[in-house]
Amino acid sequence: MRGAPQTVLSRFRDYCRECEGNSLIEFAMIGPLLIALLVGIVWLGVLVNNYITLTDAVSQGARAFAESTNITTAPVNGDPCAYAITVMNADAQSLITAKITYTISYTPAATGTAVAKTPSCAGFASSMIEGDTVTIQATYPALGVVTTKGTGLPIFTKLANWTLNAHTTQVVQ
Repeated sequence: MRGAPQTVLSRFRDYCRECEGNSLIEFAMIGPLLIALLVGIVWLGVLVNNYITLTDAVSQGARAFAESTNITTAPVNGDPCAYAITVMNADAQSLITAKITYTISYTPAATGTAVAKTPSCAGFASSMIEGDTVTIQATYPALGVVTTKGTGLPIFTKLANWTLNAHTTQVVQ
């Protein structure tokens, strides 16, 4: 005599009885690797996002500096460096702006010699002419992965020697 037909639930129950914990052991071996991979992907995504944000902010700041020729009223107030830094900080709101270090170099076309001016170059806007260039460099501390002693668990921390660097050069119009 044949038994009653098996239902999906009874087949699943029989399968679970036959496995005897193999799946759990396999997951215990592979799970930490998958979690480490996921954490690495998230970390890399944050790092790339910060770099793109920093690069965009530097580009906007250089453009603001280059367009501030002969402007002595607000928002420039005769200081294109401070105006460029204000524009960059506004554009990089997702970063900790206090940790961004800017270096602004202005090169008059007549002399070709760069003049480093950071954070202020008051009165500079009136002497800028078409063809001069401005170069802005910015650095921002990156997050690095280190492991705690003994445990091997990854921990996110700021490493002093890991920095994101962005720079751009803009011609004054």
